[in-house]
Amino acid sequence: MVDNPSLSVIGMTGGKQNPRHYSQIENLYPNCRIHQYDVKTYVCVSSLLSVLDYMTLDSDFIYLNDDIHISKLITCTTRGHDYFSGMLKVQALDYPFFGRENIVNPKLLTQSVLKSRDTIQSMLYSDIILCSEYLKTLLDTIIPTVLSKTLADKIKDSMVVMPPPGLHKMKPSYQEKDFSTLNFVWNHRMSKQKDPEAFFRVLENLAKDFPDIPFTLEVAFVGGTDVLLKKVPKVLHSRLKISRFTTNQKEYSQLLDRMNITIDSSNYESFGISIIEAARSGSIVLSLGRNKAFSHYFGSDFTHSDKNMASKIASLYFDKEQRKQILTLLRKRCEDMKTLDTCTALLKEAMQKRFVKKLDSLTVTGKNTVVNRILKETENKSISKQELYDVLGWDLRSNKFYPRYYYQFRKVGIKTKFDGTRLHFYQSENTLRKVDMPIELPKTGIFY
Repeated sequence: MVDNPSLSVIGMTGGKQNPRHYSQIENLYPNCRIHQYDVKTYVCVSSLLSVLDYMTLDSDFIYLNDDIHISKLITCTTRGHDYFSGMLKVQALDYPFFGRENIVNPKLLTQSVLKSRDTIQSMLYSDIILCSEYLKTLLDTIIPTVLSKTLADKIKDSMVVMPPPGLHKMKPSYQEKDFSTLNFVWNHRMSKQKDPEAFFRVLENLAKDFPDIPFTLEVAFVGGTDVLLKKVPKVLHSRLKISRFTTNQKEYSQLLDRMNITIDSSNYESFGISIIEAARSGSIVLSLGRNKAFSHYFGSDFTHSDKNMASKIASLYFDKEQRKQILTLLRKRCEDMKTLDTCTALLKEAMQKRFVKKLDSLTVTGKNTVVNRILKETENKSISKQELYDVLGWDLRSNKFYPRYYYQFRKVGIKTKFDGTRLHFYQSENTLRKVDMPIELPKTGIFY
């Protein structure tokens, strides 16, 4: 049996300058390959289907990321259904699946789920559903109210609780920082969900009510200076430093080093990586209490109302012992979170279990001519997917019959390996070939 079933990750990116967290997924799971597509070309699911490279996509599991619904890949086109419906599927869930804005409590989430047929279908299609612990607590309550017990139990059995892979891109440092001046940093998107206006209002109150407390504000921002200055209250302009929003890990680490305090003003999160990164850098993190995920992971010790937040910040500034206590507690909460190794083990165990179940459900007889032909072809050599199709006389522009046989090949011991250019099917490692040139693909869209 395969120790690490293969995993193909499908997601979007803004280009090489914005690799997002796919490298963390690679760190999280050892036998995977990434298929990224420029978000500028992604108009709808059918446009994504038109650019997928099906010559190299085949793997034991398909992992859907970046708000791409499995249900849409399966139902959007006949050929999408033919390929994806038979594959083992991993769906990563986040709040955007339930209606991007306005989800601040379970009641609204329930209403959104009721309206989101694609979300329900995606969960039902999935063999593994990855979600945060907080999101699972909500879904465990909500899903039984919108589905039958049988379907709700299926979703529950598919859920694997783990932090998002991006949590592990920065190693904790827990630096001992200087608090003679409070250095606030905004390290989030400027979106309604994150509510920067609430963040800035707290600092506006701090400047007005405690003028003797020295503090600075640094905002990592994408856009023009004039746009940002309209969002930041004028009383804060003299304290403001604008830096470039960066996806470079070294530059982002330096931004966290300059911070020693920040405020969680988000309306909702399923996890809240930026705030956790701040806490793990040795900064004080406080919350306005709207983001229930923060309270779930950190407790209520760091939560204060908009009205009282400035006073709490002043108290921490003047009381060194109180700062020490809160930093110690923040560190403990962070260290209680699952480590990368724990998450890796969870995902590997879940995939192995479902992969074994999939193969055990198959019966491959000696009369299966398709399987026998590929067994014979791979006995002393490896073959590419194109060559596999040629042997079987299948149409390269159709995946109609392929998933039906993929797991049968795996059942009888045919392995797969991607070398960066070509997907190989083989039985023995010593039969693998090196490929110098990429395969020629249709110029009018791959398979579609």
